[in-house]
Amino acid sequence: MHWKRPALFAGLFSIVIFLGLGAVICEGALRTPRFPYRPVPDALVNLPPLEDVSITVSDGVILRGSFIRTSPQRSCVLLLHGIGDARAGSLGFAPMLVKAGYSVLAPDSRGHGKSGGDKVTYGILEKWDTLAWAAWMRNEGCTSLYGLGESLGGAVLIQAAAEKPVFSAIVAECPYESLLSVAFDRISRAPHAASMLSAIPAHGLLWGGVLYARIRYGLDLREASPLQSAKSLKTPLLLIHGLKDQETLPRHSESIHQIAEDSELWLVPGAGHVSAYVAAAVEFEKKVLIWLKPPNNSIN
Repeated sequence: MHWKRPALFAGLFSIVIFLGLGAVICEGALRTPRFPYRPVPDALVNLPPLEDVSITVSDGVILRGSFIRTSPQRSCVLLLHGIGDARAGSLGFAPMLVKAGYSVLAPDSRGHGKSGGDKVTYGILEKWDTLAWAAWMRNEGCTSLYGLGESLGGAVLIQAAAEKPVFSAIVAECPYESLLSVAFDRISRAPHAASMLSAIPAHGLLWGGVLYARIRYGLDLREASPLQSAKSLKTPLLLIHGLKDQETLPRHSESIHQIAEDSELWLVPGAGHVSAYVAAAVEFEKKVLIWLKPPNNSIN
């Protein structure tokens, strides 16, 4: 019986460690630093002017974005950027889309750029933000909606489209299959992770963070799962993933492709994280525009 008390103390100590370090990791993930606002790309100078637009979503957060209005503008594309970025990062796709006849909306995700919100929830709240932007686009005269998202933006698009099929087709580059899965990948491959994780298993840290988010913010981080959303997804989905992506491994898109009924997967040799357009610009443009069925059918 003499061993029970030390074992109990060791168990309690482990729980405290998991919760404490899990809370630190969780806070770092939910409160991504905002980088200084970047100017829009120079490639936009020959396009119609950017319109500053905004919406207020159900929890009172004000989201801001830029809208490029073409004439006619019946077909529109929503561009969603990745974690730690802002609308300027996704507006690089605007020239090819405007040339094909689309109007383009590029918002700052909550907790990014000039949008409000103090937390990034990896799709739990962002999927509803996306549907709110889709409703705004409808009110602006867009009758056919499409979406293109990178990393976080791609994961959010999948989750939003599964909730409500408002898009005719979507493209997701380098999405994660779930927040917990990609978090485990990154924790286990972090510098000096091997020595740390020999004493503190990565799964324990993750579940400590999940419990912290549930208690502190009422968020169930397990809900941030494009893979789960893919089971009910009816929207045609093009997945693009660089084979040299070390931030979100290609297996994430492969898993989603296996589940999503109407999906296609393009694995891009030589491309890293969200760099397929850089690695294979001509093929990227052709594949994306064919998938989105451009309104004037002017694919070169």
